[in-house]
Amino acid sequence: MIDNNDNSPIPGARIFAGNNLSTTTDINGNFKLNVPVSVSQFTVSMVGYQIQVIHIDPAKTAYPIKIRETAMTMGEVIITKPPFFKRVYYRFIKRPIRKLFKAI
Repeated sequence: MIDNNDNSPIPGARIFAGNNLSTTTDINGNFKLNVPVSVSQFTVSMVGYQIQVIHIDPAKTAYPIKIRETAMTMGEVIITKPPFFKRVYYRFIKRPIRKLFKAI
């Protein structure tokens, strides 16, 4: 599997076939997945890329796949500060105790 823009391999992409078959691409963008005859398609997905559904042709054994990047909106990230009493505990109480135990 390669990127559509620069033809670079895409490691870590997920490939799903049927209800319980899946694999990931290796560092070179290659994957191997043995599927039963009853499965007619597999799905390729990767964060930041469009999901692609590939129909299985019984005559083919290799599928060169190019996937395209897509814009994604992530959820908001909230950074919180620990409560005051935890900061005091870790700053003034826990550190001296650790130093004391190390010295013994």
